[in-house]
Amino acid sequence: MYDIAQARELGFTSHWESLEFLNRQGFVANAPARLCRSIEDIEEYISTADRLRKELDFDIDGVVLKVDSLPLRRELGVTTKAPRWAIAYKFAQEQAVTRLQSVVWQVGRMQITPVAVLEPVELGGTTVSRASLHNIDQIREKDIRVGDLVVVEKAGFIIPYVVESRRDERTGAETEIEPPETCPACGGPTRVCREREDGVPGAGESTVVHCTNKTCQGMLARRVTYFVTMMEIENVGPQLVERLVSAGLVAEPVDLFRLRREDLLSVERMGEKLADKILYNIEKARTRPLSKVIAALGIPNVGAVSAEDLAHRFSTLTAFRAATADQLLTVSGIGEKVAQCITEFLAAPANIAWIDRLAAWLIEAPVGEAPSPSAPTLAGKTFVITGEAGVPRSELETLVKRHGGRVSGSVSAKTSYLVIGSLEGPGYTSGKKTKAESLGIPIIDEFGLKSMAESGNDPGGQHG
Repeated sequence: MYDIAQARELGFTSHWESLEFLNRQGFVANAPARLCRSIEDIEEYISTADRLRKELDFDIDGVVLKVDSLPLRRELGVTTKAPRWAIAYKFAQEQAVTRLQSVVWQVGRMQITPVAVLEPVELGGTTVSRASLHNIDQIREKDIRVGDLVVVEKAGFIIPYVVESRRDERTGAETEIEPPETCPACGGPTRVCREREDGVPGAGESTVVHCTNKTCQGMLARRVTYFVTMMEIENVGPQLVERLVSAGLVAEPVDLFRLRREDLLSVERMGEKLADKILYNIEKARTRPLSKVIAALGIPNVGAVSAEDLAHRFSTLTAFRAATADQLLTVSGIGEKVAQCITEFLAAPANIAWIDRLAAWLIEAPVGEAPSPSAPTLAGKTFVITGEAGVPRSELETLVKRHGGRVSGSVSAKTSYLVIGSLEGPGYTSGKKTKAESLGIPIIDEFGLKSMAESGNDPGGQHG
């Protein structure tokens, strides 16, 4: 165990106190933990942990440094992704040297990418035999060749990639790596061109390889897998998608919705119970929120975050599809290039056809339940929410987003308003409040926020 969820409510004032309590009760608390009282203590602990980590019964890639005081943790608060009172320190990447035997080209959703086939080598507790080469430009910049001795490490301690080649140890038998002339999935011709890796033409270009066959099963399988992931359809993994594509049952993502029980049972390694589960999960996906649907379309440069912003601006799939470039530019985070990607994608005849079928299959929320795009009363404003309010914080965040505003986890010069929950007393203090006051940022409560969302008028509030 490494924590007690309600430690503060149970009377503990520090994390270390709760760990000592767990040990006294006979629990196995997270080890090796240490209470550090200075920067020197922290540096010494990190050095010791790095030296001894191979002796542990489990793998670690770093340590987590936490504020010990529970009241101070509450004051520091959390962002949308992580607490402000804890930070991870990653150990230096472990590297290994091995030989690059060959390069295989992997078909993805948008392009064909190179993968290094290596002589197996131990790295970070696993045997590595493949590693990412990213793209042609990386290969050329690093001058990596087949037959080279190469240095390999794991990005984020997870994904192996080639760092560099040992050029001074070449024998002369090494060969340069060239992009494939044909697609490894369908055998169709490839096209090598310069463009942004996210698919947006223009600045920041790199060399990418595309399959020119629009019916390529390899790329289709990756697109369908991406769609399944974004729509959170369980029990439909990459291998099943490949079998469905190979069997001719799926030629585009929306074909999943036309699958019948007998179709699934005709696929290799498919049982009746699994087929029923898959059909049930596909049916559940009909009610996915608009943000999931937009992300699942696979529009270049539009991921989950952008999709959520777009969904809060446009209430239905129909409204999103009809959006003009100017309307898209009113959405925070959407610039000219992304707006161009969206409009071009939605205007392509092939995409119009399959999105029409997708729209017919979806069950969209009734108009009264969907976020209204007609009242962007908070558009252009950024809110930071802190303290305890009369409603859950998630409800206030949703309110802001539905009316076109943005929610941030920290106060900065770009913050429009700091919202402090009304249940906090007049003596409430926090780092966010102090910074807002120093920057002259207006401070309101949730009632002022709701008033602004309804009317669009400045509710007043305290100024620093």
